[in-house]
Amino acid sequence: MKFIRRDEKDPKSKFASNKWVWGEYKPDGKVVIGVNKEGKDCVSCHKSGTPRDLTLSFDLH
Repeated sequence: MKFIRRDEKDPKSKFASNKWVWGEYKPDGKVVIGVNKEGKDCVSCHKSGTPRDLTLSFDLH
């Protein structure tokens, strides 16, 4: 499961990167990308292309 969550209430959260909290977990609960990495594995792709507040969608076709 991958998630990003906008953290408007606490933009200085130690886990937030550009007001977003990022993470990824396997179905068994093991951490793939922990929130403590502050999106370092995610932000580069989400910054590419059209600026949309770090949101990103993929063309699956």
